[in-house]
Amino acid sequence: MQKQLKITLNGKQYSIATDEHDQDILRAAELVDTLFKAKNEKMPTLSEDKIALMVALHIATDLLKSQRLLAADEMRLGHIVSLVADAA
Repeated sequence: MQKQLKITLNGKQYSIATDEHDQDILRAAELVDTLFKAKNEKMPTLSEDKIALMVALHIATDLLKSQRLLAADEMRLGHIVSLVADAA
């Protein structure tokens, strides 16, 4: 069931509708806000739109790296399970 949740990004408050756990959304908003502020400090002349795009790409890159590492771990685990099963 969707609920309204208030988050703050770059000093602006937003009300969003979500089915996600409150803490997950609040932690995600905090991460986005932290990354936004860090990018803004490094490149204060960039527009908010460009900084938001850079933050989105940063998060997407991290997600893809994590997915790639997880897939590699799953393959290694599958190989270990196969070795154990063959040894039994």
